[in-house]
Order: sequence, then structure tokens, then C-alpha cells
Amino acid sequence: METSISPYLKKLDSIKLDIEKIAKKAIIENGTIIKDLLKDRQLSDGKNSKGNPLKMRIGKGSGFYAESTQDYADKQGLSIPKTKNSPYNFQWTGDTFDSMGIRTINGGYEIFTIDGKQGLLETIYGEIFDLTEENNKYVNNEIILPALQKYILENFYKVN
Repeated sequence: METSISPYLKKLDSIKLDIEKIAKKAIIENGTIIKDLLKDRQLSDGKNSKGNPLKMRIGKGSGFYAESTQDYADKQGLSIPKTKNSPYNFQWTGDTFDSMGIRTINGGYEIFTIDGKQGLLETIYGEIFDLTEENNKYVNNEIILPALQKYILENFYKVN
């Protein structure tokens, strides 16, 4: 038996089928913002994907610049400071940041380097290209959720 709410229940079922598509669209449309979270709130601060200071898994580095690094950077004309005891900031030539891409996968997303440096860097430092829990919450609450809310509100009342 059809009731007055039946069309709305059908509409909700229809909207439910579109949720993942809308979330993916929000991620792709806001890819620059999401990549900037990784660049500016993690890697530039020398943090891994858990929000902890970087530690090298291989080699002798500590995750913090040595005094000699700033001298070497000065000789190469770099403008990003590499001062002693500051965390690695992944800004030397700019290639790593410039080559980042974002794609949706399996109901989520991943940030990657187009030039393939990701594998090398993660071998050295561990997982660094996933967002921290805090930054991922930001993406969920400030990017994906508003897109879903807007879509639901715009489409819910469009019943047949």
C-alpha cells in the first residue's frame, strides 16, 4: 500500500545509491586542498602519517637536519630553511610536492607521487603519504560531509 511517505522512502533509496559517487566527486574537486593538508600540515612539519616526527627506517638520519645540511642547501641556493635540528620538510627541489596526485579507490582515496618517489621515500621513512587522523577527520567533516548534505537536501524533495 502506497503511503504519503512512500515516494520519500524511494527517493532515500535512490540517494543512498549515489552517496559514494558524491563523496568521490567531493574528493576529486577538492584534491588540491587535500594534498595541501599533506604538504603543509604533515610533510612540511616533518610528520609521518601517524602525526609523529619522522624517523628514518634505513640509513643514519634522525629525521632532523644536521648543521651541514643548511650549508649544503645554501650552496644550492635553496630558500626553504634546513636549520639544524628542524624536522625534514621534503622541500628541496619541489619535485615531491609538485608531483603529487590524488585518486579515489575502494570507497576512499590515496595521495601518490606521479614521478614514483613515493616508494623510495616510504622505504626510507615509512608511511608518509596518508593523512593523519586529524587531517582525515577534516576531510570527512569539512569536505565530504558538506557535499553529501548539499546533495541530499537538493535531491530529497525531488520526488516523482
